[in-house]
Amino acid sequence: MRINRKGFMLAEVIIVSVIICVVLVSLFTGINRVTKAYDLRNRYYDVNALYMAEKANLYLIEDNSINTLISTNSPVKVENTNLNNVISFYNSGNTGSAVNIYFTPYDQNKVDDLGKLTGTNQTYKDFIDYLSGHLEFKGEYTYMLISEICNSTDDCYYYGLGVK
Repeated sequence: MRINRKGFMLAEVIIVSVIICVVLVSLFTGINRVTKAYDLRNRYYDVNALYMAEKANLYLIEDNSINTLISTNSPVKVENTNLNNVISFYNSGNTGSAVNIYFTPYDQNKVDDLGKLTGTNQTYKDFIDYLSGHLEFKGEYTYMLISEICNSTDDCYYYGLGVK
């Protein structure tokens, strides 16, 4: 005797399809979160920007300009005339990119004031907001240098170097 089980087969296909779809959607959302976090980390902790900030710090110390910046006790964009050697060295291999260095005392309010500087782009303001939420201001450092390397208006890389 043969039993007609076509409905059972259809239900089994639907259940398996739903399970596969749920697994694929959860994999996509997990991988998407990891990809976004990696892209953010790659832009905000860029190795070239790190080296740029370190070289700028060494040059400002050798030039004795850092004492003037510390005495002003306010966040400023370091003028390119002070860092011509460092910036020209970086730009020699990367034509068309803009390099900026910002100085601020290592204080939450002062770092927040960096976002209020005029002539900056939206990615810079996003980076300052990121720093405000992710740094602990416990007096470990005296000042911070932030380097910005922009290949275009929305393709910018940053590094915030805390210095004792």
